[in-house]
Amino acid sequence: MPFYAQIQNGKVIAISEGPSEMVLLESNDNKLLGTSYIGLSQPFGDATSFSGLKATLTADKTEFAADGVDVVTISVAIKNWKGEDVEEFAGMIKINVNGSRKDLTVTAGQATYVYKTTTIGKKNISTQDADGYPYILHGAVSVEAYGDLEEL
Repeated sequence: MPFYAQIQNGKVIAISEGPSEMVLLESNDNKLLGTSYIGLSQPFGDATSFSGLKATLTADKTEFAADGVDVVTISVAIKNWKGEDVEEFAGMIKINVNGSRKDLTVTAGQATYVYKTTTIGKKNISTQDADGYPYILHGAVSVEAYGDLEEL
């Protein structure tokens, strides 16, 4: 099988084997990254289709006080590769805050996580490990916890 170099702006950005099947896309975007594809070369596929999910995260504010009282609410929405809500998604997903993970229950494609801290600094919040859903891209959002600096 031949290998190909993917070139962007005169620079090689990827090397790959030649695909066994090529699919014409309507536009050049990254919505399909992380999806699965059932194509004509697969015996169980009656028709061609893409299948995949994406967890999108939004925060109700970008800054909050690092006082252990003020909170930021993170909303998680599960969408398909077209950007449509996936209400049939239900299960566990992990939420990750600067490397610390916690299970989060998703019901009807939606979940909410309320976060507070006493530690000043940027908080990177993302999702990981959706049980039973191998074809999912995980989203992320960053918020800033502010407070008074201690004098030395």
